[in-house]
Amino acid sequence: MHLKIIALCLVGILALTGCTSKQASKKETTKPKTENLKGVAALVNSEKVMDEEVEHQLSKIEAQHKTEEEKEVFKKQKEEFRKSILEQLINDVLYEQNAEKLDIKVTEAEVEAKYEEAKNQFPDEASFNKALEDAQFTHEEMKEFYRMNLLIEKVNLRIIEDQVVSEEDANTYYEDNKHKFGEFMDKPWNELADNEKARAFGAVWVEDENNRATIKIL
Repeated sequence: MHLKIIALCLVGILALTGCTSKQASKKETTKPKTENLKGVAALVNSEKVMDEEVEHQLSKIEAQHKTEEEKEVFKKQKEEFRKSILEQLINDVLYEQNAEKLDIKVTEAEVEAKYEEAKNQFPDEASFNKALEDAQFTHEEMKEFYRMNLLIEKVNLRIIEDQVVSEEDANTYYEDNKHKFGEFMDKPWNELADNEKARAFGAVWVEDENNRATIKIL
């Protein structure tokens, strides 16, 4: 269980946003010539996603592949990991931008509560620190993971409240993509909790937002 917590942080919050590889085909790939874009992986409504952050996250996933067999698997899937990381970082920016528009915020107290909850699942602080070290993950990075996690949850719930996405569309997405919903994928739609349904609403919203936004892959 403890390693699963760290692994979840390493791969980001793909499950929360329903990120899919087909998004990339909808984005422009031409580079604007009006500014220096060296080191920029993508532009999301003019906001930059940096290559450095993509590679940073990729290195964390690589660190989890320790045996020779695992290293070979990573080597074969490296570009898929890189693509998924970039897509997730783009989705994170979209969530941040829309949270600002909606005046949705995550407090430091909320982040600390989630952080302590994860920390308390380890037998002691030394075990917790060792797990982070093995994953090449800092305390600050883990807190940022929980901040983003909470922000996405809040935006997803607002999407439901404001009826931005219909329940029919969210239900259809869930039924067609149950493999993305892990721990509750065997539940029928009408038995899902609100926070579980919110992930499906958010996934539909992310796909729509990717189509509406001005996104350039560089």
